[in-house]
Amino acid sequence: MSKLYVNTLYPQSGTTVVLSGNLDVSGTLKAYQFETITYAATTYLGDTVFGNNRTDHHTFNGNVSGSGYAIFVGGVEAAGNVQTSGSLYALHNVSGSGKGLFVGGIETAGDLKVSGSVTFSGTTTGTDISGSGKGFFVGGVEAQGDIQTSGSLYARHNVSGSGKGLFVGGIETAGDLSISGSVSSGAAITLDATTDINLDADGGEVFFKDAGAQQGVLKMDTANSFILSSSISTNDLYLKSGRDIVLDADGANVTLKDGGTAYLDIIQSSGDCIFSSSVDTKDLIFHGDDATEVFRVDGSAKSLLMASSKKIEFADTGEYIYSDGTDLRLDAGGDISIETVTTKLEWGNNSGEHIVGDGSSGLTVASGVAITLDATTDINLDADGGEVFFKDAGVQQGVLKMDTANSFILSSSISTNDLYLKSGRDIILDPSGSDVLPPSDNTINLGSSTRRWANVYTADLHLKNDRGDWTIVEEENYICVVNNKTGKRYKMVVEEIKD
Repeated sequence: MSKLYVNTLYPQSGTTVVLSGNLDVSGTLKAYQFETITYAATTYLGDTVFGNNRTDHHTFNGNVSGSGYAIFVGGVEAAGNVQTSGSLYALHNVSGSGKGLFVGGIETAGDLKVSGSVTFSGTTTGTDISGSGKGFFVGGVEAQGDIQTSGSLYARHNVSGSGKGLFVGGIETAGDLSISGSVSSGAAITLDATTDINLDADGGEVFFKDAGAQQGVLKMDTANSFILSSSISTNDLYLKSGRDIVLDADGANVTLKDGGTAYLDIIQSSGDCIFSSSVDTKDLIFHGDDATEVFRVDGSAKSLLMASSKKIEFADTGEYIYSDGTDLRLDAGGDISIETVTTKLEWGNNSGEHIVGDGSSGLTVASGVAITLDATTDINLDADGGEVFFKDAGVQQGVLKMDTANSFILSSSISTNDLYLKSGRDIILDPSGSDVLPPSDNTINLGSSTRRWANVYTADLHLKNDRGDWTIVEEENYICVVNNKTGKRYKMVVEEIKD
C-alpha cells in the first residue's frame, strides 16, 4: 500500500506520492489502494473518493471539510471535525473524536463511532452506528446493524433500523421510531410524545420482561379482544392508581372470567347497573372481610338469601330483620309502621288471613278460619274508645263496653238476641263490691214463667215490691218472716211430717 503525506509534495516514480503541505482540491480527488494520513486540515471543494476496498484505511489528524460528497471504500478516522455539505459514504468503519456535520447524509457499512457530536441535516444510513457522545440527525436515520450511544440521540425525522439500539442517555425523534430488533438501556427508557405513542406489533403481542424473564403480555387475539395478562401462573396482576380506576366499556358489559370461563357480568342497561352471574343456577355470594358469608343471590331460586343469624339492618344496629334458622325476628328501636294505607299484611296468597289498616278508620284482623290469641301470661285488650265489638260477617252482635261511670258492660247489640254466658261447669259471679245488681230497681226478672230456675239457694230472702216489704230469715228451728214496714216478726209454723 502506498502512502500520501500532506506537507510537501514529492513527485517520484513508482506508486508513492508524498505531500508535505496542505492539500487543497477544487476538483475531484480519487485515491485507490492508499492509506491516506493527513496531519493538517483538509478541504475538498469537489467530490472525493478514497480507496477501492474495505481494507484501505484513511486517517485525518486535523479537520476534514468538503462542499461535495466523500466516498470512503475503506475506513475513515478523524481527530478533528468532519464536515460535508453533500453526502459521506463509507463501506467500513467511520470514527472520530471531534464533531461531524453532514448537511447531506452519511452511510457506512461498518461502525460509526463518535466521541463528540454528530449533526445531520440529511439522511444517514449504515450497518452499525455507535458512539459515546450525542447524535443529532436533522434528517432520518436507518441502520441495518446496531445503533449505540452513551449520550442522547436526537432525530428530527424518522429513525428506523433492523438491528439493535442501546442508548445510555436518551432518544428523541420528531418523526417515527421504527425498530425491528431490540432497544436496551443501562438506565430507564422514557417514551415521551407530544401527541400519541403507537405500539404496532404485527405478531399481536407486546411482552413485558424483567431481566429477560417474561412477566406479562398485551395481546390482540383472533377475536380482536385486547388481553392484558400475567405470564407466570403463580403471579398476581395488579391494577394500581394514585386516584380512581375507571372501567369504560362502550359495549356496556364488563365480564369476569376464571380460566376462560365467565362467572360474573357487570352490565349497563338504560343507566341501570346489573350484576349477573354468568352461570345458570349459580349464586352471587357476598362475604365480610373474614370470609364469612353474609348473603347471596340464589341462582336456583332467583332470590336473595341471607345467611343464618345475619341481619338486614335499618338506620343502625338497633333496627333489623334476621332469621335464627328457625324463626324470623324483627326488632326496632322505636315503632314499626306500615305506612301504605290500603296494603294487607297477609299470610298465604289470597288466604283471607291478613291484617289491614288504612291509617285512620281502624285496623282489621281477618282469618279464613279461627283467630287464636295465645299468651303465656296475659292478653290485654286496650280500646281507648271504651268498646270492644263482636261481629258476625261484619254485623255487630255484641259489645264489651266501659261506660263513663267506669262500669264494665257486656251486652248484645241486637235487641232481639239473647246474651248467653255458658260454661262447661259453673258460672261464678265474684263482684268485689259484694253485690250482683240489675241495672235498675224492680225492672228485671230472674227467670221467666217458661224459663224458671230449678232451685234457688240463698241465705235470707228479701222480698219487696210496691205494696209490701218482707224479709224471710232462717232461724235454727223455725223460719221468721219480718215485716220491714212495721218491724213485726212472725214465726212460720213448721210442722214435721211423719211417714
